[in-house]
Amino acid sequence: MASAHARQHAECSRKDVLDVLRRNGAALVDYVAGLTDSELDRSGHLALAGGELTAQQLIEAVILKSGGEHLANMKAAVES
Repeated sequence: MASAHARQHAECSRKDVLDVLRRNGAALVDYVAGLTDSELDRSGHLALAGGELTAQQLIEAVILKSGGEHLANMKAAVES
């Protein structure tokens, strides 16, 4: 899925990517900041993660950790 997405957007300019990151990043921050403690504590089964996860755990794993890894890869690609 990621490689198909990369091929589809291979011609994006740096400005295009930064615009999307800024727009989507701001929307994501607003959404997560608006979650209540009760919403963050809700859990559900996620087979890919091997069991139950709370919303907070999912946010930390997918958005923060994975997002940080993607950012590091993007920075490395720009520097090369």
